[in-house]
Amino acid sequence: TDGGHLVYGLNENNNSQLYHRALDQLAGRALPAPGTSLCVSPDGEWVAYAGSGGGLSKVSILGGQPQPLSLQMDIYAGCYWSGKDVIYFNINGKLQRIAAAGGTAAPVNIHSESSGLFHAWPYGLPGETHLLFTATQSSLNTGIGHTALLSLETGDTQVIIQNGYNAKYVPTGHLVFMRTGSLWAVPFNIAQMQTTGPEAPVVNGVETSTIFGAAGYSFYSDGLLVYLPGDEIQNIGGGEVGLVWVDRDGNEAPLDEIRLSSATAAPRLSPDGKQVAIGVVSQGGTDIWTYDFDRGTFSRRTFTGTAAYAIWTPDGQRLVYGALGEFGLYWTKADGSGQPERLIESASLFGPSSFTPDGSQLLITNVMSPTSLDIHVLSMTGERTHQPLIATEFVDTQPAISPDGHWMAYASTETGQAEVYVRPFPDVENGKWQISPNGGAEPRWRQDGKELSSITGLKN
Repeated sequence: TDGGHLVYGLNENNNSQLYHRALDQLAGRALPAPGTSLCVSPDGEWVAYAGSGGGLSKVSILGGQPQPLSLQMDIYAGCYWSGKDVIYFNINGKLQRIAAAGGTAAPVNIHSESSGLFHAWPYGLPGETHLLFTATQSSLNTGIGHTALLSLETGDTQVIIQNGYNAKYVPTGHLVFMRTGSLWAVPFNIAQMQTTGPEAPVVNGVETSTIFGAAGYSFYSDGLLVYLPGDEIQNIGGGEVGLVWVDRDGNEAPLDEIRLSSATAAPRLSPDGKQVAIGVVSQGGTDIWTYDFDRGTFSRRTFTGTAAYAIWTPDGQRLVYGALGEFGLYWTKADGSGQPERLIESASLFGPSSFTPDGSQLLITNVMSPTSLDIHVLSMTGERTHQPLIATEFVDTQPAISPDGHWMAYASTETGQAEVYVRPFPDVENGKWQISPNGGAEPRWRQDGKELSSITGLKN
């Protein structure tokens, strides 16, 4: 807040690192914190940030060992460190608060019509009685949201800026916010908690992400702006994106047939290896598409803008997916015929992960568990009931059943970072072995069941 220091994230080779730079120096200094989406304490001594494996941590501006605050996995979208030493942040689309000294995160009281939306980018107003936040229908469209004002005393909210996101208050008496790659401002009366004049653009060409609502700007306490020049990015990486084949030596062979102007997520090969299903993110949301390698055709399979993270049934006939903002679990025929069918109705958000070889059971992740992320098992026969399989205070997610159906690999943060573990299945309490030595996630079994790989490149 004194304008003498800057903390920023640097993403290099898909590795995010925090840096601290005194503005009277020519270079920044790396902090021992691999993460992004940060906020600084009012006294300028600490930085809170989203860790690379999920959760919220803090680290001293001088360095030292990071201190975990919350290990809960999050769909992260900003944080705010209040003058009352309370940090507001986002877990799975809902605003949470936690003491800066640590403790248990608790949900922020929101009981208006905004309560069912995705909440992101909290920012406190002077007096600490109100928060600004972005309200949108989906975590993958945070940049197409509205700015809402929340009373921390009553839980009441009101939209005060339409089609504007990632708002902050400036001591000049203005709210500033992002819209279509430009920074806008509107006069704001703190006493009345309302805008008092017309909106106007301030700076064009501030780098933003329509997908996550991130915006590269900040204000010092005297109203001086620092920002990252750039454009509005409508996908995760910017520009065209696509898929590549990677062999065991790390050599890449691009799939030139799949070049998209939208972000892609979670590619999954069909059981026969002839198709791939991917989530395609655009301004309209995220939907599941499939690509047929033999025919060279790319086909859309869902049309709601909320479908994400599809997996194939063992026979390759259907795709199972979770629905952002709608909850429950759905499946649809892989050839595009018929209509999607809801597998389970729930007030929680579930992500499908892995079928047993015979297709009778489906392992799913409860993204909105009261404790953290938990692993459930869903029976695909009868009434399709689901039961917790692993439910701890840690993030337990991404289960994968071995080809013979006797083992389950999964990722957990019980050591403080995501690691891959293996347990017997279905009797998961009969043993547990940590497989990855230095971090791992998204475990995958080789077809013969004799090897596991993870997205960190570990082979065990």
